[in-house]
Amino acid sequence: MESGQRELWIQSVFVVEWDLLDTDGQPIDTAVVVGTIRLPNGTTADMVIDHEAGSSTYRGAYQVVMAGSHVYKMTASGDGVGA
Repeated sequence: MESGQRELWIQSVFVVEWDLLDTDGQPIDTAVVVGTIRLPNGTTADMVIDHEAGSSTYRGAYQVVMAGSHVYKMTASGDGVGA
């Protein structure tokens, strides 16, 4: 799981990259990754997840609609569990 907190401004685009590796340090390119943003008012929104086939890098993006402190969380399932 990748998570953190950031101060964001309206209309900015927040992007987080997450490289998934297995316990032997080998790239995972078949995981199912989802991302969620908790907005300053306590509601949540989904991140758009992008993954280039053959790459271990997963990108979550969110276009900010509310200024303030946002908390993000990305989780992996399938082949990404335990990464």
